[in-house]
Amino acid sequence: IDDLHALLMKAVFSQLHLRTAEYEISQSGPVHLSLAEGIATIDQLVLTGHGTHLTIQGTAGLMDEQRLDMRLSGDVNAGIAALFSEGFQTAGAGRFELDLGGMLSAPELSGFLEVEQGQFNLPELRISARNLSVRLRVGSKGLTIERFNGSLNGGDLNISGRAGYAVLGLRDLNIDASFKNAYLDYPEGLRTQVSAELTLRSEGEFAVVGGEAHILQGSYRRPLDMTEEVLSYVRSGGGVQITEPDSFLSRLRFNVQLDTQGPLLIDNNLARLVARGNLRLVGSYLRPGLLGRVSLEEGGKLYFQERTYLIERGLVSFFNEAKIEPNLDILATTRAGEYDISLSLTGAPDDFSADLSSVPSLSQPDIIAVLLTGRKLEELQGSGLNVARRQVESYLSGQLAGFLSRGAEETLGLSMVRIDPSLINPETDPGARLTVGEDVTRSLRLIYSMNLVEAGDQILTAQYDVTRRFQTEATRQSDNTYRFEFRHGLQFGGSAGAGDTAASGAQDRKIGRIELLGNTVFSPDRVSDRLGFRTGDRYDFFRVQKGIDRLREYYRDRNRFECRIDVETIERDGLVDLSVRIDPGPEVDIAFEGISPSKDLRRLVREAWRDGLFDTQRVQDAVQAVRRSLARQDFLRAKVDARVSSSSTGQKRILIAVDAGARFRDVAMDFEGASGIDPSRLRALLESGRLTADIHLTPSKVKDYLERYYRREGYLDARIGDPRRDLSPETGTGRIVIPIEEGPRFTVRKLEFSGNTALADTHLRAALPLAVGDIYRSELLQASLGKLEELYWAKGYNNAVVSHTVNRAAEAGGVDIAFRITESRQQIVDRIEIEGNRSTSDSLVRSQMALSPGEILDHEKTSQSRRRLFETNAYTMVDVQAVPSGAPQQLTAGNLDPVTLKVKLKEVRPFELRYGGFYDTERGPGAIASFTNRNSLGSARLVGVRTRYDSDVREFRGYFSQPFLLRFPVDTNVTGFFRREITRGQDSPDFGFITDRTGFTLQQEARFRNNLILSYGYRFQRNHTYDMGPDPFFDITLKTAPLTATLTRDTRNDFLDASRGSFLSQAFEYAPSFLGSDLRFLKYLGQYFHYLPLSKPAEVPWVGDRRSRLVLAGAARVGLAGGLGGQDLILSDKFFAGGGTTIRGFGQNEVGPRDFFGDPAGGNALLIVNGELRFPLLGIFDGVGFLDLGNVFPRVGDFDPTNVRKSSGFGLRLRTPYFLLRADYGFKLDRKPGESLGRFFFSIGQAF
Repeated sequence: IDDLHALLMKAVFSQLHLRTAEYEISQSGPVHLSLAEGIATIDQLVLTGHGTHLTIQGTAGLMDEQRLDMRLSGDVNAGIAALFSEGFQTAGAGRFELDLGGMLSAPELSGFLEVEQGQFNLPELRISARNLSVRLRVGSKGLTIERFNGSLNGGDLNISGRAGYAVLGLRDLNIDASFKNAYLDYPEGLRTQVSAELTLRSEGEFAVVGGEAHILQGSYRRPLDMTEEVLSYVRSGGGVQITEPDSFLSRLRFNVQLDTQGPLLIDNNLARLVARGNLRLVGSYLRPGLLGRVSLEEGGKLYFQERTYLIERGLVSFFNEAKIEPNLDILATTRAGEYDISLSLTGAPDDFSADLSSVPSLSQPDIIAVLLTGRKLEELQGSGLNVARRQVESYLSGQLAGFLSRGAEETLGLSMVRIDPSLINPETDPGARLTVGEDVTRSLRLIYSMNLVEAGDQILTAQYDVTRRFQTEATRQSDNTYRFEFRHGLQFGGSAGAGDTAASGAQDRKIGRIELLGNTVFSPDRVSDRLGFRTGDRYDFFRVQKGIDRLREYYRDRNRFECRIDVETIERDGLVDLSVRIDPGPEVDIAFEGISPSKDLRRLVREAWRDGLFDTQRVQDAVQAVRRSLARQDFLRAKVDARVSSSSTGQKRILIAVDAGARFRDVAMDFEGASGIDPSRLRALLESGRLTADIHLTPSKVKDYLERYYRREGYLDARIGDPRRDLSPETGTGRIVIPIEEGPRFTVRKLEFSGNTALADTHLRAALPLAVGDIYRSELLQASLGKLEELYWAKGYNNAVVSHTVNRAAEAGGVDIAFRITESRQQIVDRIEIEGNRSTSDSLVRSQMALSPGEILDHEKTSQSRRRLFETNAYTMVDVQAVPSGAPQQLTAGNLDPVTLKVKLKEVRPFELRYGGFYDTERGPGAIASFTNRNSLGSARLVGVRTRYDSDVREFRGYFSQPFLLRFPVDTNVTGFFRREITRGQDSPDFGFITDRTGFTLQQEARFRNNLILSYGYRFQRNHTYDMGPDPFFDITLKTAPLTATLTRDTRNDFLDASRGSFLSQAFEYAPSFLGSDLRFLKYLGQYFHYLPLSKPAEVPWVGDRRSRLVLAGAARVGLAGGLGGQDLILSDKFFAGGGTTIRGFGQNEVGPRDFFGDPAGGNALLIVNGELRFPLLGIFDGVGFLDLGNVFPRVGDFDPTNVRKSSGFGLRLRTPYFLLRADYGFKLDRKPGESLGRFFFSIGQAF
């Protein structure tokens, strides 16, 4: 039609119906549409629904001027928004008028929208706004928020400002939002009270969220899986998984100041501590970053495996603008055996370091052995535990300990499971033990320990921490005797350093006034009794928090599930005043109709009501808890409804009506259309994610989960349909079909760079983990962004920002990725300023800095500097921060950005006194005490004395250590000792033997690159043994004085179950007469283990990482020793072989010479060679085939590699959540008359 003026048209529509689960509207009466003389006219369209009456009328010119004259007006229920958005619920009475004028090519919009008593819910974020009063003014150029106030999660909400229109959304943003005292429950488990003043502004092409947010108080109590949740999150950098970024969200930036104005309590399976922070949220929506610091208050606790570490210092710093990357600076202490062990956690997730030190001083391998077994390596007498620090990090980060803790809690209900790794070498210690424990409270622990070889050897211990430095313990020992002991420690001396004032004040403060505010319902005396603290008591945050928790439970036990109890503190003159504000909430009666709920179901519903923030959310959570419980019992079509009513007395009644329906015990699950990804994999994903019940409860959650997974795997067009359920109530069977449209799998067609001048395209492209032709995976893109940043940071461009765009390629199934780099200026170190060091010199500090003035600022080197300073054991706080230097103009010219490194230190308190006493029902009373001094001699030196006294042992020990030798990182330890051991006769305690041991040791340890550790030293010991009878007949004095040296290199990925790497150890002992030794000998032991992976890495059950399960492992051990000057070696210095970790098929020490009585006599030479092929069988089972050969030779001259005993066999490995179980059977290949066919061995961990 050439001329619309000539067209005349009339139409009548009589029915229009729109409906969602929450809301529906329909047309009221017919609507007349007409077209005449090029003008379209809507006579009147009326839409009605619950609370809704909409009228649309007007004209639109289709020819010539194309003028518009339309009006939309009426009353509306705000729930209509549910028609246009999922996961967003609204309600309220609205009124609006919108006029559309102008030209069709340039429309002009004007009018307003008002809502009163409005509300909206974001269930996924657990956010609810109530009592909203809103007025929005719509203009031709933008939207003005004239009024937007109400209540947000119990706090006050106010929004104002304006925004302009743009083709791709909004522009010219100028919006302010504030909320006060809002209670948030996001992320899951983090419950906070927050106030904020936020802004949304347009800055160029970006929309920037700015302002301030203050955490008034909060707590996090949700248990965490260290390996699967914590480490995986921080290593990811906290970014959003990238598929194809939304146009607005990709332009969203953050600049929000975050701080804690009150304590943030973390109380779960990993820690019990108080955190306070001052942070800034920066970066983009897709790649947020954090800057600032979070401090952990002294006195908190960390829980690693079966040990509790007390926090002496805690600082978590965030330096990275492009991702959330915590840099740890934590010092915590624990007690293991007779040693005080300090754990220093430093670095970022990708460069994490865990360093250990002890008092008295021990080497790193000895500290690890003490932590794991309670004994030093020399007491274990094994060779397989001389490990490097890498295994400490594995032990602490959860590869070993995390799984033990999590598996014990979930499977056994225990909080501690421990296997002494001496069981790895059972030939040296047949008394290895299995230890399990349960934390009755955070202060009380019960421990049960049994010998895995001798079942009658059992120990039961109860430990109680009275305070953080005062512990008590009661033990029933394996011989049915009892031991009771206590230990107490004091630190003192030193002048106030950085942070000392707050710490000392926290220890000395007392509780002042206690004020109960609000309606307590119950008598004030009863409430005060539940709090458990009084005016004048020492102020302890954890004790106060425990009292508040106890009071909450008191109210909730009386059906006041909605009670809210908060405490405010005011400090004054060494006192802390407490204001306890109580909102008891209504008394809530929860009743069920249609089912008889189990005790667990009642508990789940009460917890849902207790944890909710408002009734709408509580109803949803309670209904969901009932439906989920029924779904797990196979009631897949249950109908659940909850109604809330209130009485005139203020009581609230919740009636939950349930129609359970039929039970479906056999339901198949099909993934229709899945081919690129195997359906069994999708099924396993839903099961591992615990989402199978959500297919029936919240199918949208399942759809989103699967779509995200597909897109992470490169299927960017994948679509998941609504699950179809075909269930037969008569047979209790059915089929669930999840329709999938996979679409093509996208590959990378182009990688482009812009903005880079310091680094060439070829250099950047070669470093990326994502290459042209690769399957497009979001995690590879995330890793590529991180790699680009690391390249720039290593060159000193620490403020470089890398952004990206992902565009569909012209060819189907391809993407082009463009990286845009804003390099900023290159930072260099102008100068280093040091403060807080009073006993240690500036030169000591500077010698440990990995950076010097004039060098490029590399944050990896700042972390290395921090770690080195901690390793001196001279500081409890090390803070290295780069700040603008204000350097002269000539230094800031060009592209350079000079910075000053500010090194803030807090030295350890110089004096520490520890003392304790015990009473043994067999040996009587005893006492131990130690006194140490640090730094008083300068250069981080330590001196101390230690003494022990009981009826059988009297000991005095003095020690000295320093971490450097002429500024080189060489640990030096000197110890002098006297020890008297009394062995009494069984029939008469007045008869027996006394052994006096007097001597000293000098040892140094140096660490080099490539995981090399050199340890060397000298030990002198004089043993005087004599009988204590009235007519002594035995009196002998013997001196030993060997020089020792050990060189080790350990690159194994796991010392209990290595699949790659190697272990090399060369150990020497030389005891000549001119050094004062009566026993003169020379001894050498060399060991080499190597592990060669033969397959690609795959997921290993319970381990939590990917590694090869097809491994060729080999070991060789050679020992040579001999007496000097015609002497022979004593039995304890000889070599032995035979057993589960040397030559299988032979019993303990069976290989080699025998004495007159037929017992193993040992020898002066040793050869052992082992070979294993380890391979996967099924699931958690692995198999092993092995060949062992070797021998023990009486003299070095008898050493003959062809004269060996041989055994071969097979083994089974069972992987559990706690440890690797080993069962081996070895056959003697050269069996002699009278010998058994072979031997069976059962143990923990691999044989070597």
